[in-house]
This record gives sequence, structure tokens and C-alpha cells, in this order.
Amino acid sequence: MEADPKNYQAPDWMKAVNLAAAAATAPAGMAQLAAYYGPEGAAELTQWGIEKGAKGAVQLAKFAGVSAAEATGDSLKTTAGFIRGLADVIRNPSKYGEAIATQARDTFNAALEKGGEIAAEAKKVLGNVIDEAKKLGTKGLETLKFIAENPGEVAKMAVDGIKSMIESGGELLKKGGEAVLKKAVETLEGLQQGWENLKGAAKEKAAELIAGAKGALKSAVNKAVELGEKGLETLTWAATHPGDVGQMAKKALTDVLAKGGELAKKAWDGIKGLGAKGLALAESTLQTLQDAGGKAVDTLKYIAENPGEAAAKVRDWAGQTLSNIARKGGELAKEASTAIMGFGKSSPRSRTWEARAWMRSRIWPTRAASSRRRRSVTWETWPGWASTPPRARSTAWPNSGERWASWPAAPSTR
Repeated sequence: MEADPKNYQAPDWMKAVNLAAAAATAPAGMAQLAAYYGPEGAAELTQWGIEKGAKGAVQLAKFAGVSAAEATGDSLKTTAGFIRGLADVIRNPSKYGEAIATQARDTFNAALEKGGEIAAEAKKVLGNVIDEAKKLGTKGLETLKFIAENPGEVAKMAVDGIKSMIESGGELLKKGGEAVLKKAVETLEGLQQGWENLKGAAKEKAAELIAGAKGALKSAVNKAVELGEKGLETLTWAATHPGDVGQMAKKALTDVLAKGGELAKKAWDGIKGLGAKGLALAESTLQTLQDAGGKAVDTLKYIAENPGEAAAKVRDWAGQTLSNIARKGGELAKEASTAIMGFGKSSPRSRTWEARAWMRSRIWPTRAASSRRRRSVTWETWPGWASTPPRARSTAWPNSGERWASWPAAPSTR
């Protein structure tokens, strides 16, 4: 098989060799013949072989699902048979090798773009391959990914298949099929990255596929949100990803945390359960809560009391976010100030200790800074100052080992 019949008329002896080789190694040989010559070219070659009595031609027709008489009398039936043979190539690309598999995929694209009866048959056969792949779950996604890698009509059909798997994600999650939904998301992410790296006309051709992938990823996040507690694991997992799906999932996760309640607590438990992997997610999510409103303060209090492995970092992030909320003013400012004053403590003494610790964390690190900056830090800047009882204020001053003179700025009520 050294010449393309579209551009070069092979000599009869070469045609005979190709037919014999394809028949001897069928069905793989039949698929390779169709991938190389195209379904129509392979059908014409088979018809020629039967008429010339070439070795293997009749046997090849049988593999294509037609008799010798049908092969010579109805080329469309023979062409359809070779199209079905190509289906096995894209169903199992590793079985045939990358070169043959890529040719088969391109042949399907060419058939679909050609239109007419051949396109209808190719679409039907390809649709069956995609439906079979969808039923195979994670294993089938590998097939769909291969089909979709090269922009074209074939890729659109494969992406639609992946989208339908994601859109049925609710049922998958209910049945414990998180792995399939996650794999579908990862597959689309990988495809999207590949399409975006294309150049020139290929990149333009992939624009519709990229838009479709983004829509499907958004659908995956929405499905996880709709399922509430059952979708939290998938939502948290998605939020650790870079790119579009990660941003969408982070926003959705922030919305869950801002609403407070048991679902927010479970969402945080899921984040801290990721351990080190969840630290970046925890930090970015806690920062966005300062603008989330709702029951964000309640959630932050729960987070501070249940920080997980990275307790010091998480408490610091939660405390800083509460401070930011308090400084912004508005409805949540008083709640945030009270939360900082309490911050997991119950007794007045422990509250004043917390206040003192809060001040130290902001005053002593500034010793190397200018005196003007140090003087700007006062007790009144602590969000809990206004709501702290006078007696508690009086006990919040430094102990005997810390002289008043050492504090950058003491309040006028000293």
C-alpha cells in the first residue's frame, strides 16, 4: 500500500498484492485498506479484484459483509462494509497503531464532509461507536478523547458524547459514579488545552469545540451543586483544578460556604480533608468569603474552630478574613468583630488574651518599620474593641513584664 489512488493509479500487480494482504490479515487488513484508500477506494479496489479474479478479493468482500455479486453490482453496500470495518480502528486505536488509527479518523471526517449516502452511513456507524464508548464509562472516554482530538465533524460528535455523559452526571453521582464524571471532566480539560494550542486554520476550526467544552464543564459544576451534599466531593475536587472548571467550582464552593448551615460545614470538612493539596484552595476560598455576605461569618467561625492539619495557617486566614469583614463595615461587621473577640473562646479572660494576641501580631512585627507606622496601630483598631466591656479592656493591657512605654500607642483611657 504505497500509493494513494486519488493521486496515483497503481499498477495491477500492486492492487492484487494489496488485496491479498488485506484479505490475509482481515479484519485488521480490511480496516487498514479502508483507512488508506478510503471506504469508496477500497470498495472500488475490491470490485476490480473480483472482476479480475485477484486472490483474496472475494474473501475481502465477505469481510465487508457483501457477496461477490453484490460487491460488483452495488458499490455503496461494499463502501458501507468498509466503513464498518473502520469503526473497529477508532474503537481500538492502540490495536492498529497511531498512523492507521489517525487515517481512519480522518477518513470518517472526509466521509461526513462529503455528504450524501456515504456520510449518512459514516455518521450512523460513528454514532454507534460513541454510544458504545459512553456505556463503557472511564474506559470509553479514552476512545472518545482519541476521536475528538482532531477538529472536525467527527470531533463534534465525540464531544457531544462526552457532554451527554456529564449531563447525566447527577445519576452517576447518585450511583457512586464519581470516577466517571471526574474522568469526563479531565478528558474535556485535556482536549480543550490541545485545541487551544493549535495554530492557524486548525485553531479556528476548533473554536466551536472549545466553546462546547466550556459549556459541558459548566454543566458538570452545576450538576454537582444541584446534588447538594452528594455533589460536594466532586465540587471540591473540581475546585482544585486550574483553568475554567477550577474557577467555576471555586465560585460555586464559595456560594455554598457563604450560605452557612450544615452543608457549608460539610463543604469545609471536604476541603480540609484534602490535606496539603487543599491548602491553596482553602486560602483562596477563605479570602473570597470576605465579599460573600450571607452566613459567611458563621462559616468562618466554624473553620477557625475546625482548622484541620494546617491549623495555624487556616486560623490566620480565617481571622484575617473576619478582620477584613469588620473593617468594611455593613451588616456583618459587628458579627465579625464579635467573632474575632470570641474566636473559639468562652471566658472574658480568654477573650482579652485573644485581643492582646491580636494586637501583638500587628504591633511587634512592625518594630523594624518606621515609628510613624507603629503609632498608627492602636487598640481601637482592633475590630472587637468597641464591643469589649470596659473591665475586659482594662485587663487586656500588657502584664508587668511589658511596660506601657514599650507600646507604640496606648489609648487615651490608659
